[in-house]
Amino acid sequence: RCNAGLTPKLGAANFARPDGTPLEVGSQVAHYGQFAMFTPEVVLLAMTETQIAGCALLRPLDESTAEVRRLYVRPAAQGQGIGRALMQAIIAAAQGAGHQALCLETLEAMHVAVALYRRLGFVEIAPWHAPQTDHDRTLFMRLELLSQD
Repeated sequence: RCNAGLTPKLGAANFARPDGTPLEVGSQVAHYGQFAMFTPEVVLLAMTETQIAGCALLRPLDESTAEVRRLYVRPAAQGQGIGRALMQAIIAAAQGAGHQALCLETLEAMHVAVALYRRLGFVEIAPWHAPQTDHDRTLFMRLELLSQD
């Protein structure tokens, strides 16, 4: 069972488990955001019955575009639709925040993730910054968001 929509705003440092009991992650998320050298606009956690199964972060790039950062699903939780649920929730959060497009970067070698992004409508675009590794080919992708008017 996956609940990817748990109190997604970073400012609300109190997350809840599926049974409603508190899960204190604010300091860990704040530390992670500091370590990652960006401040996320939205933090989403996916929970199994007993633990965090995955996460996704959203940060603004400019006034109309946001970036998906740190989509991650623990290996033991992979193959259960958690990555898709997190991406659908992050897309909805971006639309709700008024963003017109979502960008992301990933490694070409991450075949499952790349296939998911393509199924969700992301297309490959030109890089918006220099790739940070020479070991794998970095893909830059973009999704135009539908207006909620």
